[in-house]
Amino acid sequence: MVHNDTSQRKVLICMNQRQQATSQTDIMKFPGKNSIEREYLAWREFKLNLPVTLQTVKLQKHGTLTDDEKQNILHQASLHNMAVFSVWSADGFTADHLKALGQQLGLQKPDNNLYADENDISEIRVIDRGRRGEYIPYTNRAMGWHTDGYYNSADKTIRAFILYCQQDAATGGTNQLLDPELAYIHIYDHNPDYIDALMQPDTLTIPATIENGRLIRPEQKSPVFSIEPDTGMLHMRYTRRKTYIQWKEDRLTRDALALLRDLLDNDSDSILNIRLNPGEGLISNNVLHNRSAFSDSEKKKRVMFRARYHDRLPTWLIDADRQMETPHAEPQ
Repeated sequence: MVHNDTSQRKVLICMNQRQQATSQTDIMKFPGKNSIEREYLAWREFKLNLPVTLQTVKLQKHGTLTDDEKQNILHQASLHNMAVFSVWSADGFTADHLKALGQQLGLQKPDNNLYADENDISEIRVIDRGRRGEYIPYTNRAMGWHTDGYYNSADKTIRAFILYCQQDAATGGTNQLLDPELAYIHIYDHNPDYIDALMQPDTLTIPATIENGRLIRPEQKSPVFSIEPDTGMLHMRYTRRKTYIQWKEDRLTRDALALLRDLLDNDSDSILNIRLNPGEGLISNNVLHNRSAFSDSEKKKRVMFRARYHDRLPTWLIDADRQMETPHAEPQ
């Protein structure tokens, strides 16, 4: 159910202080913080009627996007907060090309994390030794639902990432993806108070990391859902991990998290399943995602390039004509 205007204070998604939805282009954007009921309903209907599929954008040249390719990627991201691309040939595609791709898409604030190279790109493969091999992305084990950088401080928030497949595994390694806006709608429809609970600044706590008496990372507190002050866009932080994490202990938070877990665990129609092949990549505004376990072989050892960013894809730069070319699901 959708609640009346007494609950509209909880519809906090906003975009450029828009006053009302006057066209399809407006409906694609988020309703304002002080939006009226019909604006939220229009945006909700638009999102729920989109086909749950991603059209692969084929790139013609390594490291250089045509205007059409750029617009197609941003258009897909404006609809689903993610897009899939494929390069014309996996041979010769390097981290330099991936860096150039991000820059041309308007991502200007790369995250230089501990295991990133000089291009701020991490090569994700199975590592058997050393500290890196202790982190689950560098194993072949399944990874639960999460958003990247959920443990980061606010000034290092991860708002976008690119994941590119250099080589797939012999078996496994499938990703499931969920647009956070659809998770928001699902939770809000059940109970708007759950959104308030998940927007509290101390909903999620990552305890401090201390090694040999030395502080490696201080304690981090954050909401699950928040509104970006610069763009007015929805941002989500979440992890399904059970250790080294603390959730706020109140009934509304517990019930809201249980509802979210139920959505993620029950193969919702909103969830996308993809297995990237060599030469294919995913670009997203840090959507919810997981990874199944995988097995390498002598000839096929999984290698992924990952770039993470503190800014999000500038979907507001889409050509107006392109915004109107929006697919809709067939009526049920």
